[in-house]
Amino acid sequence: MKYKNSKFLRISGLFCLLCLHIGISNGATSTASLTVSVRVRSFCTVTAPTALAFPDITDLTVGPSGTTNITLKCTKGTTVNTIKIDSANKDGSGVRRLKDTGTNYLSYVLYQTTGLNFTSGTSTGTCTVGGTVLPITSSEGITNGLFGVSTAFTIPVCGKINDGQDVPVGAYSDSATITVDYT
Repeated sequence: MKYKNSKFLRISGLFCLLCLHIGISNGATSTASLTVSVRVRSFCTVTAPTALAFPDITDLTVGPSGTTNITLKCTKGTTVNTIKIDSANKDGSGVRRLKDTGTNYLSYVLYQTTGLNFTSGTSTGTCTVGGTVLPITSSEGITNGLFGVSTAFTIPVCGKINDGQDVPVGAYSDSATITVDYT
């Protein structure tokens, strides 16, 4: 019986060694390549953080002026073709108007920002009250629309209430839509 157990142990041991050998020799590896990619597309966001709030009118003979800023940020390499500012209360001929809660209007103008150069990351352009009027159908004055950096640009917007309007007391407002066309 001792002999049989001894033989059994030897056979079992050899079987275990054989299993280990088979497990080791049959191990293999496989490799493959994984392509990782992304496409960065032209993209712009425009925000108007503050309103263009004109000072209160106390003399109807002289319309007040005001300024504010819009912020434009685009991906590097994007070209800005146009920046337009529409008016919700414009009349049929394209005159911008502020409206009260009734049927009264105050006309106003926005002036074109000139010298916008987005390549350097520093130029914001200039807006001068009394300068070139920005018609609703026209674009801001873009000198170079190619974004050389992905930096947010501050663009000044300035405007003036037209002089000599005869309107009743009240709060007047307009909603202007800023549209940026880019490629």
